[in-house]
Amino acid sequence: MENFFHKILNKLYLRPALSVFFIALFARMLTVISVHLFSDGTLFNDDATYLDIIKTHENEPEKLSPATKFNWDQTKGFFLPIAFLFKIFGQINFLAQIIPVLAGSITAMAVTLILLKYTRSTTALSAGILAAIYPSQVLWSSLVLRDSLVWMTLALILLTLRRWDESKDRTNFLRYGIVLSILIIYLSSVRSHTMLVACIALLIAVIWKSKTFASAKILLLVTLFVFVPFIANIGLAGQELFQFVTEGMSDFRQKNATGNLAIVDPFSDQRFADLFYLPIGLRVMLLDPLPHQLQLNYELILAFCENLLWYPILIFSGYGVFKMRKKMGLETIFLIFCNIGLITMWSIFEGNFGTAFRHRSEFIWSTIIFAAIGFEYWSHKRSEQKETVSN
Repeated sequence: MENFFHKILNKLYLRPALSVFFIALFARMLTVISVHLFSDGTLFNDDATYLDIIKTHENEPEKLSPATKFNWDQTKGFFLPIAFLFKIFGQINFLAQIIPVLAGSITAMAVTLILLKYTRSTTALSAGILAAIYPSQVLWSSLVLRDSLVWMTLALILLTLRRWDESKDRTNFLRYGIVLSILIIYLSSVRSHTMLVACIALLIAVIWKSKTFASAKILLLVTLFVFVPFIANIGLAGQELFQFVTEGMSDFRQKNATGNLAIVDPFSDQRFADLFYLPIGLRVMLLDPLPHQLQLNYELILAFCENLLWYPILIFSGYGVFKMRKKMGLETIFLIFCNIGLITMWSIFEGNFGTAFRHRSEFIWSTIIFAAIGFEYWSHKRSEQKETVSN
């Protein structure tokens, strides 16, 4: 039996990224099958609504309300691939879940690919497996939800930045610029405000690392930050989206503050309400639910159980960022500021813990990356200490 497990581990180490992809795929397909055993393939209002929108758009588009049409137009990158599968194979709910499943599996694989640059293959494989089987990541990418497509696009941006940063050829900036532009445009068609955060993080990262190929990078920045948002129909340099985000945060938060998981906002009627609410939002996005908040709510209890895994990841990720601060690549600078932006944005936006817990998934996979780097530094330090003691 011991030899059997040893052989399996050896095979995993040979192709760590591919191994993680299939582990993630298996976990998600198992979840999809389980969901279909007890329901029609949906578990929450959001995934049921998305499925209904797609079917109505294909069958009776004239029945779509103006609000639903707006939702479709803003989320085409998520809806169209599913609608395409429905046209070919028929409107089977199971097919709608295939797209999120693949996106979630690719994201887990990307975690390993990124970490192979910074850690040992064993650590990269372990972190990838953690991302592959992390409970909420598996759940959200097994339902008809757009979240996993957001993670996947951000992960692909990260891998593109890594290749660009490693490239020594001055002419490669055009190739990577085109790839990044396509990914940014696609991200805008899945979740536009996340795209705005990604653009700002990219702006900071490129300026931070602009010691070489300065003119090429400036050209890329102008393309990504000015013209791509214009093409994505959110205004030149994204000013229309930026205006919507900055002016509508408080209204959006209050609109979502419904149900038994609503978050109390004591500052809703005050000037600078978003600024005062931010500490509460940060606690919700990073730490909640805390033990005293559980009550007799199974959703909060399950979320707290996952937090027992999340808290160490959060601590190790902070340690990882601190330890690698002097030798960060283009992709890690982007990821740090993207995480900061996403955490801040969702902290201000969220008025309901249920959606806050789901939107936390946008930075769980990337936090695992920094946690793995932090764990690598910590384990290396412990090994050195043991050697010193033994000598």
